[in-house]
Formats: sequence, structure tokens, C-alpha cells
Amino acid sequence: MTVADQDQVVPFTRDLMKEFLEGEGLAYFRDRDDDLLAFFRGRSPEGSIRAWFSLREESIYSITIESSYRLGRRGFPAWYVRCNEWNSTRSWPAVHVLPSDEVDQTGAVLVRVIAEEQVDLRQGIHRSLFTSYSNNVLSGGLAFFAALEEQLYGPEGAPARAKSTDRRTRQASTTTSSAPASAEPPVAP
Repeated sequence: MTVADQDQVVPFTRDLMKEFLEGEGLAYFRDRDDDLLAFFRGRSPEGSIRAWFSLREESIYSITIESSYRLGRRGFPAWYVRCNEWNSTRSWPAVHVLPSDEVDQTGAVLVRVIAEEQVDLRQGIHRSLFTSYSNNVLSGGLAFFAALEEQLYGPEGAPARAKSTDRRTRQASTTTSSAPASAEPPVAP
């Protein structure tokens, strides 16, 4: 692709999302809604960090990064404070906590922590701006989860208070067991 191609405003399509993921060397799945899904290693015993790249309402580009954690009910205020601190000092992505009704025998609640950003690209976008925006949101979301998991589990290499997995990287996890049943196999870049 030439510099001139990068300077042209192009329509926002799912192909643009695919080009971004492939350009970053990230493996991804396509779900039943035709959204693109990449997995990243986290330290939560509840599962990996998942990033969805979506086209909604014909022009809304949405990046949603999420993971799940278990915590006692008394821990909720601290989680809300973490999210509020992040939201007050960072431009993107916005983060929030969604507790579920799922409570285990110890009283711990499963919560989803979500980092997300959306933009209306009805008028199109320059490829280089699309790549920069996507990288900023993805990197910001992964940085939030890295900081959150360090608070939860201690610094990398320290004894974890919970079962941990390998350090998250910019490389997508090749584990397919976390993939939704409707997802296609990862697409090689």
C-alpha cells in the first residue's frame, strides 16, 4: 500500500477491521454476527481477555475488550474506584464493571470488566488514522487490564493469589477452547 493510499478517505467496512488485525499479526475469529474476535492472555482464572471489533448500525466502529473476575461483594467499591480513576485520567477506552447474578459457594460474584470505545465512521476514515485509533484503543484497554491484574494478583513473577496464566502479549492466544461455539477457526494473518 502506498502513502497515497493511506491518505485517501475510505469507507468503513469489516474488511478494514480485518486489514488492521492482519496488519498487527493478530489471529482472530469471526462470530455469528460477523464481528471479529481476538483473544489475549490474562491472569484471571476465569478466562482470557477478549477483544471484539464490530461494525454496528452500518457505520459505528466499536472495540470492546473484556475479561471476567471473581470477587467478594465487599470488593465492589474498590473496582468502581479503579474504573473511575482510569476514566478520569485517560481519554480512552472507557471502562466499567458489570456484576452478574452468578455467586459461588464462597459468596464471590463473577464480574465482567469492560473497556470500550465507539466512533461513527459514516463519512469514512483514512487508513492510517483507522490503524492509529484501533491501536490506541486496543493498547489502552490491554494496559488497563495489565494494571488491574497487577493489583489483583501482584506483580508479574510474584506468587499469585489465584491460579494465573502466562503474561498477556500483543499476540493472540492460540487456545480455541474459549472461542464461542459459532466462531470460525482463527484466520491466519
